[in-house]
Amino acid sequence: MGHVVDNEISFSRKIKHVILGHWHLSIKHQTLNDGDISRELEPLIFGILVYFIRNNDRVITRQELADEVWKQNYVDDNAINRAMSELRKALKSEKQRAQIIKTHYRVGYSLSVVPEVEYIDVSKQKETPVSPAPSEAIESSDIAERTDFKITKKMKFFPGVLLTLVFAIAAAYYFTSSRASKSQEQSPVTVKETLLSWKKGVSVAPLMSKSKRYLAYTYKGSDDTSFGLYIKNTETLEEMRLSEDGAQLYPIAWSEEDSLFYQMVDMEAEQPCQVWKVDLAENGINSNHSKLFDCYGINLLHADTSDNGKTLLYTKFNYRNIPNLSSIVHRDLEKNTEFQISSPQVSEFGDYFVKISHSGKKVAILRKQAKGVKILVANKDGSSPREVISVDYFVDAIGWSEDDSRLFWLNRDGTSIVSLSINSLELSYHTLDTESVEGGKIGINLVDESTMIIATDYADSNLYSLSTNELQPKDFSSTNRLEITASSLHNNEAIMYLVGWKKQALWKAENGSRQELFDSMPDKKISYMAVAPNDVKFGLANKDSIYIYNTKSLELVDEISPPGLISDFSWPFNNTLLITYEVDDKANAWFYDLDSKKYVLIAKDVLGAARVVNGNTLVYLNYDHNLVKQNLDTGEKTIVVELSAAAKLRWTVNERFIYYTEDATTVYQVPLNDQNNKVKKVAHTHEKEIWRLTANNSGKQPELFLTLIEQKNNMLLKLDIEFKAPLD
Repeated sequence: MGHVVDNEISFSRKIKHVILGHWHLSIKHQTLNDGDISRELEPLIFGILVYFIRNNDRVITRQELADEVWKQNYVDDNAINRAMSELRKALKSEKQRAQIIKTHYRVGYSLSVVPEVEYIDVSKQKETPVSPAPSEAIESSDIAERTDFKITKKMKFFPGVLLTLVFAIAAAYYFTSSRASKSQEQSPVTVKETLLSWKKGVSVAPLMSKSKRYLAYTYKGSDDTSFGLYIKNTETLEEMRLSEDGAQLYPIAWSEEDSLFYQMVDMEAEQPCQVWKVDLAENGINSNHSKLFDCYGINLLHADTSDNGKTLLYTKFNYRNIPNLSSIVHRDLEKNTEFQISSPQVSEFGDYFVKISHSGKKVAILRKQAKGVKILVANKDGSSPREVISVDYFVDAIGWSEDDSRLFWLNRDGTSIVSLSINSLELSYHTLDTESVEGGKIGINLVDESTMIIATDYADSNLYSLSTNELQPKDFSSTNRLEITASSLHNNEAIMYLVGWKKQALWKAENGSRQELFDSMPDKKISYMAVAPNDVKFGLANKDSIYIYNTKSLELVDEISPPGLISDFSWPFNNTLLITYEVDDKANAWFYDLDSKKYVLIAKDVLGAARVVNGNTLVYLNYDHNLVKQNLDTGEKTIVVELSAAAKLRWTVNERFIYYTEDATTVYQVPLNDQNNKVKKVAHTHEKEIWRLTANNSGKQPELFLTLIEQKNNMLLKLDIEFKAPLD
């Protein structure tokens, strides 16, 4: 599922005009009129004003204006001052003497008046009904009533409601009409698979050279202690191995002239992360290697080159001093200088992939969100960035069509190749008849629209239990399928756990025996589960819906579809769910009453999960990456622990402790109600990576369940794709 971003352009398609005090702002003509005078706004001033209207319920910082309106890496303070002065001047007249823009000292700006919005009558353009999302002011709105809710042409809103309703309607309408008119039917393609390596072990990070003469990949055999870098000549089949004692080597980019850029990660070195280069065009396999520069951290980099290898665009970590947050950086390898070309928000999870167009003029960037990915296109220097689409699944890599008119990528959730026209934003899909792209962790190199190199799934996930007084996780369930998650019953020592991805099964472990409850569940891609406190019902959820079952009969008794992408859910009270869902890149936590079918907002700006413990304490991760506890009776909030924007951050909570990991290998424990908040290390998983942490609801040992990812042998394949119909 994809949707086009709701920005100033799409805003203008749904709003006729806005009333600000005595001013009428025409969105179409970008003019202000108070009945006596009319003023045409410059594009920048209009953009700033529209941004204030779209976010009128809060204070806008100067940095946010730089990021979201100027869309530049750096904006001089004087430039912002001049623009704000021009905007204030434009908003003053004989009729409108009071200031419309309010300054908050050392904080930012906000609107001092409540906008009145007149909408274009979308009912005449599209007959599909759209249900607005529940807002803070409509804390107990019935779902059926929301479906029939109609907005009159002119309504006055409280600030908190205006933003929610405008974007719920605008985004839903635009997404519905866009998807209906701009998506082509899926058509199958023929896939030919060729095995590229017979070595037994783990292959990752395949990368074909731009000349297609060399294939680089990282490999570790069963007897190896570290990953080595292999370079294979695709014509002679000659192969070279690069290795460094104790270090891991990964290919990250090729130049047009067969220069390979690779990353060296050595935890024992003074500089753990380094970028190197080898010019294979000189002496082939026997070429010399040279170190280029030191990089930050140990995360795997992604990069691309232009200007015959003189320019390197790569993912640079420690963006805004957050270790695991990355942006894209442009590095001049001749001058050894660099500058930043992308600016993700701290509330986002960073820019992790960049691809330069064939012309060398444009770049495509992948930006990780709490749920899914944004795809952006910009000039090579980062100027004029625009979001072209947002999808609710993970995208491993992206490529440009030969003529640079389209972007294409692999949707592993739908096992399909997706193509997006840059100009029309038209999407097309082609299903792939292959199982090679399935699994949790694979390596993907999109060589072109008809060729990809795949390092098949090299990760197996298994369930472990952890008693914190023993420090070492114990094997709970290990099969040849993916163990997803577990949830304990509250009133007896029984555990329900989910196995598999495409073909899922639900199991129950009780009194030393195991019973399969559901075999070959429908293809719903369940990711979350929870059990009611009285154990009478349990729920399974994917990104779109929550399915409620009777625990004894296993009968489906209810299905809930929140008006947004589900980030997580839990079951704190017998008749109440706690659901976190995302609308327009903002996730809030809601109580959902199973009897009345009504939502009540309890926390805004929630990253992922929220949990209720001890009856009245809400715990969640906020957009500043702080774990917060909130008293549901008084509303009082306290930061329990400050964390980083780590891509591998996981956490859970029980009645006494919060458990978390930032590196996916070390588990820490911090008291929930101790003022000292002393952090204690309780487990280390070594080479196994923590995918999920789950607290045991029964209050008994083990306190935690861990879903751990372990490496397994895989294959290195070439996939040749023959399309039965053109992509565009």
